Amino acid sequence: MSSKAAKKVNTEPSFSVESSFGLWYTDWDSIYHDTDARRGDHMSDGKNYYSIGKVSTLCNVPIKTLRYYDKIGLLVPEYRKCDSNYRYYTQDQILTLFIIRKLKHLGIPLKDISQIVCKKNASAMGACIRERLYEISNAIDSLNNQYAEGQLLLERLEKGHN
Repeated sequence: MSSKAAKKVNTEPSFSVESSFGLWYTDWDSIYHDTDARRGDHMSDGKNYYSIGKVSTLCNVPIKTLRYYDKIGLLVPEYRKCDSNYRYYTQDQILTLFIIRKLKHLGIPLKDISQIVCKKNASAMGACIRERLYEISNAIDSLNNQYAEGQLLLERLEKGHN
């Protein structure tokens, strides 16, 4: 990751995850180096804002999903045009969206993700991830046991036919 991009991304992160969860910065860095991705709309406060369509494309998240996240308060756009009601997101919110996507991919319910995002606490996120990994591990063990039982049953069945 270039130092310029890292400085730009790390100036106001949504989470204090530089050391623990640097993976998300890597994801953002790959998008950030795309020239079209860096062209956000500049508003009067000097921040870069990205339209809902741009965020949808950059993050591979349907616009319908972004609207739903706004509706439930999970990811509310920082800026909304009064006349058109267009939604605009900041770079920090795009990083938060990456985190939401990663947690969702782990199978963590949106209710839990919402609490994590609201707290903006890396240790709480880590605890939630550890708990989910434990659940996944138990599910894998259970499936392995089922598989072994199924193989044993199949072997017995095939020996019985012969």
